[in-house]
Amino acid sequence: MAEAHATGDVTIRSAKWPDSYLRICDENGVTINCSDQIIRFEMLLLKPNDDGTHTITGTGLCGEICLSVNPTDGKLGIVESVGPNEKFDCRSAGNNTWSFESNAKPGWYLRMDASGPHDPSDGYGVVSVQNDLGDDGIFLVDSRSWA
Repeated sequence: MAEAHATGDVTIRSAKWPDSYLRICDENGVTINCSDQIIRFEMLLLKPNDDGTHTITGTGLCGEICLSVNPTDGKLGIVESVGPNEKFDCRSAGNNTWSFESNAKPGWYLRMDASGPHDPSDGYGVVSVQNDLGDDGIFLVDSRSWA
């Protein structure tokens, strides 16, 4: 990851749908989707790991929660600690945009589909991983100050 990349307090939003923010929530079960506004569950931390990867974390009802990729089926979930399934290789996609490749499932990328319409449980769009890097897997990472 380039040094100019934001870490710490960030929002992660789709480059294809720039009004769609990654949302990680553990309220009433696990919800990983996107939102068209920045409230509590869109305020994330992008944490560097010692091996050069990064972990995407949010603040849940039970404390810090990490975005996790199941290496068997590629489904997203959340856990409370960092292991290999919670690490992403962040790669520059040009023009200050980034992709997030799963460390647990190499070749699979975080993606966001906010093309709508969606089931209300999907929020403003669907977040998943895909086995190729399309334009729905390119993100803008914005530094934020929550003070």
